[in-house]
Amino acid sequence: MYAVIDFETTSLGEDRRATEIAIAVLNEKFEIVDRFNSIVNPKVPVYKKSLGYSRLTQLEIDSAPTFAQLWPAIATLLSGNLVVMHNKNFDSGVLANEFDAMGLEDELPTPICTLSGAQRIMPGRPKGGYELKNLAKDLGSPSSDAHQAMADVEMTAIVFQHLFSVDSQLRRECEILLEDVVSYEADGEAFDASPRVRHRSGGKSDAELMKIAREIVENENVQNLSEVCKTGTLEDQRSLEVALGEIHFILKAAETTKFTAFLVQGSEAGQRKVAKALRYGRPVLTEEEAFCVIGHIKDGSY
Repeated sequence: MYAVIDFETTSLGEDRRATEIAIAVLNEKFEIVDRFNSIVNPKVPVYKKSLGYSRLTQLEIDSAPTFAQLWPAIATLLSGNLVVMHNKNFDSGVLANEFDAMGLEDELPTPICTLSGAQRIMPGRPKGGYELKNLAKDLGSPSSDAHQAMADVEMTAIVFQHLFSVDSQLRRECEILLEDVVSYEADGEAFDASPRVRHRSGGKSDAELMKIAREIVENENVQNLSEVCKTGTLEDQRSLEVALGEIHFILKAAETTKFTAFLVQGSEAGQRKVAKALRYGRPVLTEEEAFCVIGHIKDGSY
């Protein structure tokens, strides 16, 4: 539903390019249901001051994939979701430069800006009061690790949720923009050359899996449909079908709906079903994660 995005960059200039990207997909409850984080090789010089801000090294950047190589994974998370940024004037400039380099300049998404929303709703804050880390801290964020892309994304999500709850103008903007979100198609698989690449499905903590199990159990519509969908090739589909049967669910290769419990992503999975599941706010899990969620439901340990 929403894709919160943040960049670390080569500089603060108009020609700035990404050196790190982080994306978190939020469902309608503002829960993070998917995330992606990678260092990016911009193939252009990086200012030393920018390296200091981001705490990246030139070696890390030089050995990372380019934005174009990461695009299949990025496209999946942006597609069909409303983009949210803390400072859209800055981050949209980065995204525009990356899109221009790929020939996608006409497909740039229109984002929601939490900075302008905070300035409208919280006038008169002291100097530095609209900096992301200060806004998030005042709203109870446990993270203050500013200038690392994923930490900034998580803080932006907290600020966005608060603004959405109190700002009718922002809610109306979201309503309008959600009617015209951009869908992307990208062929191929994303490179996995960066130590910070972390595309989930895969990597969810046990606490997150327990939360998914609890939501499934408490969602009456999901329980009534009793359906799990799959995409790609599963390593042990039969065992998964048996495990699902023990909690009275069935596995289908059908399209995900908003009442599907979750999507299991196997090898050679296409992008379309994943994007649709995320658009509906349904979890995308690996086989291992699926078995864990089933176990939590079966044991009542959620």
